[in-house]
Amino acid sequence: MYRSGSLIASRYRLISRVAIGGMGEVWIADDQALNRKVATKLVKPEYAADPVFHQRLLAEARAAASVDNPHVVDVYDVGSATGDDGEQLSYISMELVAGQSLDEVMASGPLPAEDVMQLLSQVGEALATAHERGVVHRDIKPANLMRDQSGRITVLDFGIARAADAAALTATGHLVGTARYISPEQVAGQPAAAASDVYSLGVVAYHCVAGRPPFDCDTEVATALAHRDQEPPPLPAETPLALASLIEACLAKDPAQRPAAADVARVAGELAAGAPAPSGPVTAVIPGPDLEPADLTTDLPLASGVGVPAWLEWRRVAIVGGITVAVIGLATLIGLATDGSSSAATHHPHPKQTASTVAKTKPAAPKLVAVHASRYIGTTYAAAAQRLIRHGFLPLATGTGVQPGAVVVGISPTGRLQRGSTVTLTVAAPTPVHHVAPVHHEPPGHEKAPKPEKHIPPGHEWHGHHGD
Repeated sequence: MYRSGSLIASRYRLISRVAIGGMGEVWIADDQALNRKVATKLVKPEYAADPVFHQRLLAEARAAASVDNPHVVDVYDVGSATGDDGEQLSYISMELVAGQSLDEVMASGPLPAEDVMQLLSQVGEALATAHERGVVHRDIKPANLMRDQSGRITVLDFGIARAADAAALTATGHLVGTARYISPEQVAGQPAAAASDVYSLGVVAYHCVAGRPPFDCDTEVATALAHRDQEPPPLPAETPLALASLIEACLAKDPAQRPAAADVARVAGELAAGAPAPSGPVTAVIPGPDLEPADLTTDLPLASGVGVPAWLEWRRVAIVGGITVAVIGLATLIGLATDGSSSAATHHPHPKQTASTVAKTKPAAPKLVAVHASRYIGTTYAAAAQRLIRHGFLPLATGTGVQPGAVVVGISPTGRLQRGSTVTLTVAAPTPVHHVAPVHHEPPGHEKAPKPEKHIPPGHEWHGHHGD
């Protein structure tokens, strides 16, 4: 359909095709208006012919162009044109990024742990910037991540999957997003949110470490359902434990249990900077509440695009505070946690402030999270590390016998800590359990009497028969 030398929108002269995907083709093109090389994505005609898709594509491309981050590809132009054969087409003109797609990079096998930490840090940073502006990628996968020779990662294709979701094709059961990397909530038919991008990033990181995605079934439908219903296999035993804990936190089935993209970027960045991390497999755990009732409305900010944090759910509030009247209390907590804060995901504008109200506004208190030693000491290192990561901290281990099942015997620092702080867990090898056969003691006065000697009448002796 598209040919080298074709002129798109009287401006982009196609030079060579570099990729073919589910949404269309990517070409290197010559921008004749500005005399520069660009990457031009030409969307498949079945999408371009749908006016709903084209309008959504325009809106999403504008939103993506507003994301200013060095790890997000720059969008130059978006529009529609008539192809050589008279067909209607939609196109996006973008920055031409040098390097290889992560698909190509991983063709040679798993990546070193340090490279995966850099990947999580850079892509997490890009997603955090996008999520702050209410932009959700929806299709994070290796083909949409470019790495240059210096190791810099660039995220491609913001907005494409969301535009496709509005097209008529989706009404007939077309699966938007790649089944290998799709989030459980998308499989369940729920709209993708910021936490969905975090899950997909976790799957990509898992693939980089293990050399294979966690689920790769015979069909796309079976693969997608596995993301919804199954737990991923354990990562290789040599995976640094802190990295494995971060990946598993991203892969939580419940979106509210996943860290925000900014937390992923911060923790991975500190790990990549040289923080020590022990090795070993990771045990999946369910985190418990870490905050006292007094901390519920002030300490942990809402994760962008994720919704109410897990500790604000009614069942957790009831457990922590022993609250008996829930409806009014929960509404008050949510109101306090969200009042006056911006949310790009819901597009609620700030109320207009006057000079007098601004003057009376108190400076924002630092976002602190209460860390209580009693919540961690006695648990396994794997459980404690995952809990700390979910609350935005970087866990480090010290002590003897560092392994997932090691017992936490100390934690420092504790108290109300700034998110992003490093928390050291002192661990000890679990004490082996020796099973000793119980000894039965008769209570006093109940001793068994000795058996009486058996007397055999003369002539009735029994002579044992030996042999056959």
